[in-house]
Amino acid sequence: MDSYQSVSSIIDTQSMTISYYIPAPPNQNYTLTIGNTYLQIQNPITFNQGSHYKQSSIYPSLNYVYSGGSYWAPGSIIQFSGDFGPNNVTSSVEFNNPDGSKSICTVVSWLTQVLTCKLEQTPITENRIATANITINGFWVVSKFVIVTVLDECNQITNHCSGNGVCNNQGICDCYINQRSYYNNCTKPYPFINSGIVNDQNTTQRSISLFGDFGPFTLANVTIKINHTMNCIFNQSESTQFQMNCQLVSSPTTFGPASAQLDLNGLTFDSTTYIIKFIDNSPPTGTTSTSTSTSGGTKTPKEICEETTQNCYGHGTCNVNGVCQCEDKYNPVDNCLTKFADNTTFNPNTTSPTTKIEVDGVEFGFEIVAIQEIGLDNEILKELLTDSWITNITTTNSVINAVYDLVIANTSLLNTTSVTVNISFSQQPRTVTFGNQQLSIGPNSIKLAVSINGWHYYSNFATLRLVMKTTVNNDQSIEYDCQETKIDPFSYDNYGTLQYLRVLKDNIQFNGRFLDFALADGRTTYSQTLLINQTTIDSDQSSAMIGITLPQCQQCILDPDFTPLLVVNDKSGSCSDDNKWKIIVGCVVGGLGLVAIAVGAVIPTTFMLCPDSQSRKY
Repeated sequence: MDSYQSVSSIIDTQSMTISYYIPAPPNQNYTLTIGNTYLQIQNPITFNQGSHYKQSSIYPSLNYVYSGGSYWAPGSIIQFSGDFGPNNVTSSVEFNNPDGSKSICTVVSWLTQVLTCKLEQTPITENRIATANITINGFWVVSKFVIVTVLDECNQITNHCSGNGVCNNQGICDCYINQRSYYNNCTKPYPFINSGIVNDQNTTQRSISLFGDFGPFTLANVTIKINHTMNCIFNQSESTQFQMNCQLVSSPTTFGPASAQLDLNGLTFDSTTYIIKFIDNSPPTGTTSTSTSTSGGTKTPKEICEETTQNCYGHGTCNVNGVCQCEDKYNPVDNCLTKFADNTTFNPNTTSPTTKIEVDGVEFGFEIVAIQEIGLDNEILKELLTDSWITNITTTNSVINAVYDLVIANTSLLNTTSVTVNISFSQQPRTVTFGNQQLSIGPNSIKLAVSINGWHYYSNFATLRLVMKTTVNNDQSIEYDCQETKIDPFSYDNYGTLQYLRVLKDNIQFNGRFLDFALADGRTTYSQTLLINQTTIDSDQSSAMIGITLPQCQQCILDPDFTPLLVVNDKSGSCSDDNKWKIIVGCVVGGLGLVAIAVGAVIPTTFMLCPDSQSRKY
């Protein structure tokens, strides 16, 4: 009560009144203030001497708040219901913001029970709670209530600008400019290139088409280079937002996969993965691989093949190009050392796509650990752990199909991303189409397909990496015809891509071949497979993390398969009592989206072990 003293009260909850007992002095005007954490009300009243005064109508008071739209924004019409006095001499509505500023709502109409105002500035909320100060004829009420502003709408619709910006008070995403350019509420960075083709592959190899996203604006001031050195003249009339065509100044003189660089009106892109591939179309000139013998002569590719593979391990012949031509059912990947097996067991995991294949009780497997977004300096920008799945397993026409959908939390910045893994197993050989290639899958094989859709990238330089985990041996070898051959767990192609993974277990070898292509937005593109790290488990084994890289894409697909093979000792004579052992050839993992793992190759060759040596070596 003004500045005098507080008074005691009696609250009647039935009649919704509060009774106050006021001490002397009497016959004076007082301003009654009623308040709590959320509400304060001032009202003029007069007390008579010795009397008990009951005030049953106090203004201004507030019951409800309404908005003309779903979200509060400048221009929104706001209605307050309550008691706003018997007359309106002056009235105002303003919001007290947490930073000390005020957001004004101009009163447009007054009624005793309804006050209407037009919002001039969006209130700043704390946990969506706004604080309003309503004043009528010099008397005021402060009230807090929950509202949804355009800033809240922006954060909800854009998932906080996909982590690439912030929503302002006008409900518009302000993108982080240091991370290149964006459109569509910071969800789509540009420019980027994720695939390309050489249109005249069989002739001059100068006509290039590059695919990606080059932004929603006019393509102007464009400079394109291939491998940082070859100028490619931009053809604007034949280019669109998602395709750029250009012509090399001259034909390439070096061959193999190549990167692409782009400057689009000052916005740059430099591919960290290969985009196109040049082919050497020149005719062969005699023998392509020769070496000098101890007698001073040279060996042909066929002779080198016969020497290094011991005549294709007795299950094929070397051709003039030095390549093993295997007998039926033998695997050319291992130069006819392995043979497709028919005693493979596959039981799909009911909770996660952890792939395991078994031959005679010996298992090999790997698991998908995570999907990572990788930056320009190979740093991890985002990581999606693959630890929760929804599973559906069916069997149709002797084919087992297991489909796994990754569960992603609603609070994640990647909650609009979908990841699906499909694992199928059949006892029959199959031919599948992946991109522009036909892939032959052996009997008793596992086929794995991984699909990643709707990833929101941090910048136009970011790429994806699928991380897989398996166990390898620290040291392993085999013996054939009394000769020991060391088996390296990892072997690479000429461009540094992991091509084969080989693991020996109890005379069974798991041989993984990694393909170098995948699908990016429906187009075949280069994919590199790398050994991320190798951690020692004990003196015999290590844990290997393998990463399959993908360029920036909205629909990304990898498609591996696994084929069992067996090794049999069928050569006459022996260096030991053992005459048979087995080998599994593991996993073909398509770097470009396609991983084909041949598991369990049978090697029916007679392994002759030297009399003084062990019967088996690994």
